[in-house]
Amino acid sequence: MARQLGAEGAVEIASLRSHWPSLVGGHVADHCRPVKLREGVLTVVVDHNAWAAELRILSADLVKRASSVVPGVGSIVLQVNPRSDQGW
Repeated sequence: MARQLGAEGAVEIASLRSHWPSLVGGHVADHCRPVKLREGVLTVVVDHNAWAAELRILSADLVKRASSVVPGVGSIVLQVNPRSDQGW
């Protein structure tokens, strides 16, 4: 079981967000961001179905990269939420 700190993995999410552009690349980071970590499942919000499809293809690699920053990330769930202005 993954160890979580803070409220529902808040510390881990903050760490992932600060490393996100280097983990996924700046262009990809413009279209997605990690929002929740619970029981090893990282939820990433994506602004378009096309980006979700791309990240699904890369998900095994993204799990490895994310777990290098936050040990215990075991899988990624993608949520498509077209942005009006999500502030990322």
